[in-house]
Amino acid sequence: MEDREPGGAAPTVWPLYVVTFLATYTIAVAAISAPGIQRELAIGDSGISLVVGAYSATFAAGLIFFGRVGDRWGRRRMFRIGTLALAVMALLTAAAPTFGLLIVARLLQGVAAAVTTPQTLASIQAVLRGSARLRAVGLYSVFAGSGTVAGQVLGGLINSAFGPHWGWRAAFASVGIAALIAWWGASHLTESRSASPLGLDGRGSVLVATALLLLIAGLTSAASIDLSSIAGGQGASAGVVWGPWSPLMMTGVLLAASAPNGKYTPSGCDDSSPLASPCLWRSCQSVTSMPPSCRTRTGHSRRNDSA
Repeated sequence: MEDREPGGAAPTVWPLYVVTFLATYTIAVAAISAPGIQRELAIGDSGISLVVGAYSATFAAGLIFFGRVGDRWGRRRMFRIGTLALAVMALLTAAAPTFGLLIVARLLQGVAAAVTTPQTLASIQAVLRGSARLRAVGLYSVFAGSGTVAGQVLGGLINSAFGPHWGWRAAFASVGIAALIAWWGASHLTESRSASPLGLDGRGSVLVATALLLLIAGLTSAASIDLSSIAGGQGASAGVVWGPWSPLMMTGVLLAASAPNGKYTPSGCDDSSPLASPCLWRSCQSVTSMPPSCRTRTGHSRRNDSA
């Protein structure tokens, strides 16, 4: 049985596929455009790695948080906000005159993608049934995979067509144009939200996001350091990687601070809904030895969707 809207037409879902495509297309476009960005903005190897990785860091860090926001405040609403933000950030990335502004735009671009992506599968799950849902999930996988390939192919063609100065800017602008199309189509999506939304845990989300950014900054800095000097523990380069205020060391501190502050008891977990369940931070001999409430909270069995 397939869901139908009141007028008898099937629910609109194509904007979800466009954004799914863009999530991976944007990563591939940045990678293929890296040489042009590096030449024009005079960025070193570690800097261009940060340009490429900044998007992925904020994208990954925001997925769970914005998924919960969509469950609570409405998935179509969050999807429209995210697609509009994705379009604006893509155009700002294309117009960035300096390395610093480019990094900021890429970070915000990742946040925008994190707002839209969780709403995609959740909306498919909420508004479709039967064979329509199975087909939609299959198309989701197709578009996610094709975005990576298209980013390399189309991004390369755009870079070549517009030349060394405008090529990478035009490639990023193509993301904005596609996002605007998805934003327009999103007005026809069916609104849905969870009947029992989980807590947002803003503190945990901020800590995890910051830790991921510091991790990327530390790894990109390490890529340009003489490893022999680090092995000997000598020189300024060793301090950059292993010093008390180095990005890699601060990553460990923040990840430890992001440990959930919920409580675990023999009867299960409390109801604070942290980003990561306290059950995951306790030693259990096996999954079956966890209390039933713990097994429930580490999965998704609490999610009940309603349009």
